[in-house]
Amino acid sequence: MRKHLKSATIKQIVHTKLNKFFVSYVDGTEGWIYASQSKWQPVDIFKRLIQACCEKSSIEDVCSEFSGCSANTVQYRINPLEFDQIVQQINQGLKEIVSNFHFHGNQILALAIDINDQEFYGDSNHELSVGSKPKNGTCYFNRYLTASLITPCYRLPVYFRPLRQTDSLSPIELITKLFASVQLWLPFKRIFADGYFYSQEVIDLCDFYQIGYIFNMRNYSWVRKAIEIIRQTIIQMAQSQGVNPTDLKKLYRWVKKTELEYWRIPNSSVPRSDLPSVVVLQVVLFRKRKRSGQITEKFVFYSYVTNLELSEEYLVSLFGSRWGIETGYRVLENFQAFTTSEQTSMRIWLMGLAYLLVGLWLYLNLLFNRYNENLSEPSIPLLWLRAYNSDKLQLTTKKMIRRLQQLWRQLEGF
Repeated sequence: MRKHLKSATIKQIVHTKLNKFFVSYVDGTEGWIYASQSKWQPVDIFKRLIQACCEKSSIEDVCSEFSGCSANTVQYRINPLEFDQIVQQINQGLKEIVSNFHFHGNQILALAIDINDQEFYGDSNHELSVGSKPKNGTCYFNRYLTASLITPCYRLPVYFRPLRQTDSLSPIELITKLFASVQLWLPFKRIFADGYFYSQEVIDLCDFYQIGYIFNMRNYSWVRKAIEIIRQTIIQMAQSQGVNPTDLKKLYRWVKKTELEYWRIPNSSVPRSDLPSVVVLQVVLFRKRKRSGQITEKFVFYSYVTNLELSEEYLVSLFGSRWGIETGYRVLENFQAFTTSEQTSMRIWLMGLAYLLVGLWLYLNLLFNRYNENLSEPSIPLLWLRAYNSDKLQLTTKKMIRRLQQLWRQLEGF
């Protein structure tokens, strides 16, 4: 194993993985069969898409700066591709990458589910243009339902689906499609999500699959009313003990000392649910530094609904890991190509390949962790490696991109 890894390079590993994905799931499918006399073959088009993601540029820029097929050729070939076929191929690629990770048998796998909004400034009638609350000068977004496998060291994307104007945004329909796609090959037992996904139907679905859940509940009016009652109760109790409630630091220390940091209230949203669920409230002293350097402090409450019979501290730490999917979005930006194309297929491919490259980057980190530790696991194939909680970041995204860029920039050495 060590000998094999010594001779391998980042370029070779990623090239092999991407080539396997292309040959297994893309090449020869509908829209990817060209005439034998064509100047360019499907693999040339696919390489242009990868190149745009790794250069963090547009198809037009990479086609004008590097030898190969033109931007018009790429657009001509990509535009006719079907929506469902592209989504299926991307999800098959994500499955292929995640299948390389082997986790401890006692580890309970958890998915973080979210909708990733990408600002859209084009035609508001475009099929990928979905309205939402204003942000960065627009009310329209390309929205992607995503799910990531959350572990202490890895945030692996496992599911990707763009949302169109014609698609239902019903939480139960979104979650049902996700479960149908992922549950067959990934035995996850917990989901973490925003309150947007919280409904009676979703709870019943989780009960059916015996899935534990934690949902954010901050947007529910009855939760906000309960929070206000608890806030006033804490203030009155603190005053009776001689604690000044305007001194937030002292008040927070008193709250922790008297074990009033966590509260449980009955869940009044889904009384028909077979499994019991409660809402857990956590008192937090929130600090924010302004640009001027001034630090503001305020008392806030985090709220979660769950059916897990665990301690409040552990529940809060579990849901805190849900924000790993947000970390994944920041990593995604390093592989995100730019495009002004109005074609749905082009936009989906560029975004989907960015998720695939994030998965490959995590796989390389897994590979280098095993190599650096000089582990010998002859019973486990090279492409099926155990992930440990002690794994460290071995390869940054910028370092990986620099090596991949050499495939077409032809730079010398590393």
